[in-house]
Amino acid sequence: MTVRFWIAPAIALLLALAVVVTARLQQRAALADVGRSFEQHVADVTRLVQESARQGTAAIDRLYQTEERQLSMIGADLEPRRGADLAAAIADHEVAVWAIDGGTTASAGHWGPVPPSQRRALLEHVREAGVDTIVDDGPAADSGLYCTLHPISSADALLCRDASALTALRRQLGLGRLLASAESSGVVFATIQDEQGIIAASPHAAALVRLPVDDFFKQAQRAATSHMEFRNTNLAGTPVVEGAAPFHLPDGTVAVLRIAVDAAPLEAVRERLDLHLLALVVVAVLLVVLTIAVSLVLERGERRRLEHAAALARSDEEQRHWQAIGQLAATVAHEVRSPLNTLQMLAQRLDREFTLPEAERAEYRELIGLLRSEADRVNRVVTDFLDLGRPLLLERRRITAADLLREALAPLLARAADEHKRIVVDERSGGAVEVDTLRFGQMIGNLVGNALDAVSDGGTVSVACERTGTGLCFSVADDGPGMTAEQTAQALQPFATTKAHGTGLGLPLARRLAEAHGGNLLLQSTPGRGTIARIAIPDTGADDGR
Repeated sequence: MTVRFWIAPAIALLLALAVVVTARLQQRAALADVGRSFEQHVADVTRLVQESARQGTAAIDRLYQTEERQLSMIGADLEPRRGADLAAAIADHEVAVWAIDGGTTASAGHWGPVPPSQRRALLEHVREAGVDTIVDDGPAADSGLYCTLHPISSADALLCRDASALTALRRQLGLGRLLASAESSGVVFATIQDEQGIIAASPHAAALVRLPVDDFFKQAQRAATSHMEFRNTNLAGTPVVEGAAPFHLPDGTVAVLRIAVDAAPLEAVRERLDLHLLALVVVAVLLVVLTIAVSLVLERGERRRLEHAAALARSDEEQRHWQAIGQLAATVAHEVRSPLNTLQMLAQRLDREFTLPEAERAEYRELIGLLRSEADRVNRVVTDFLDLGRPLLLERRRITAADLLREALAPLLARAADEHKRIVVDERSGGAVEVDTLRFGQMIGNLVGNALDAVSDGGTVSVACERTGTGLCFSVADDGPGMTAEQTAQALQPFATTKAHGTGLGLPLARRLAEAHGGNLLLQSTPGRGTIARIAIPDTGADDGR
């Protein structure tokens, strides 16, 4: 393809690349926007959990402070009471344990649900926490109590109440309930985790994922409070967008709050965008291929147009060439044939009217015959020269290939026999063709005559006819010395010959006769292996089946 016709495909390719790249960038931007919306959702839920946890912790702290003050006031009220009055006050304040100095008798205290074996441990555990500090773990939790140590005038009093209500409230405000409520906001799971494991989790967290302490966890733990780490991952077959942020526990340690939302809608968007991009790529490729195909068709049409124009130019030039040759031939024929006729008549008179001695008669007749044959040879050259120059008017008639070759080869078979050479005819088709039989015989005669001149004694000239899709193909092959490629190209030019007595007009005339029949003449020759001349004659009429 020439440079001019590559311009359109190149432009189409550049435009297609620009469109595909632009679409790809837009796809990435759209995915980034959707991804940021998912991350924003995770961040919002994270902030909500953090704020709710902070408020819940503050509420529990205030509740404990309130309970501590209330227990202090109850302790002050119980301190002066004794006996039945103390028992009534304990029942009235719903006090489960009231013991002074850890006494174990009824007068020394009321232990309620605490068995004797655990009383000393409970007292020591509460004393470790300090005065007026609520303790709800250890031995206190074992007995379902929360306790405090209240100072009185002479000693410290252990004061405990039932912890079921406080526990229920803590559970309601605790992290587990808070993380569970987050799942109603489209969260797949939510956990609070430290290096030792999960501290609190939403109900589905344990069933969906195993959350290792990996680099993602460590980066989130080390981050500032306001910073979050995000990642797209696949956990237990579920595509998620996960966010992680540091979470400060009441004891001062830092855990990690991990929240993940379902990324299936994001994946669906990604798949739709990928399909759209693939469709765009296919359309772009088809456009480029179509542009290349159209450019190839246009180039081929342009090439054919140029070839046709060149052929018309060559035909016009050749026509002018043959017209010039025709004018020259007519002049030569006019100037040469009159002397030739005079020579022919003189040769006849000399042969007929003069009588010589017997010893000289044979040489005389040989000279007269040579004169007449050379005059005939010059006349044939003039005739061929005239045929090259004058317009060829064909008188076509339909004839079978067998009859056509029989008429054309009849005078040449005798010559071949006289020269001890063979002409082998291979008629492969009995079809018919419309030709000018006289001109066709002249054409075959020139080709077979050249072939006979090329072969030596005992040589063979093969003549064949074969039907093709458009007509008949005649071939004349010899086993002579052949020609080089340069000689083969020059052989079809007028006056080019390799024979000592040749005129160089036989093959050009044969080619012109073939072209006049709408066909062509091709030469194929190899030095040392002979020459093949092929004449393709189109069949312009219907085959009559002869």
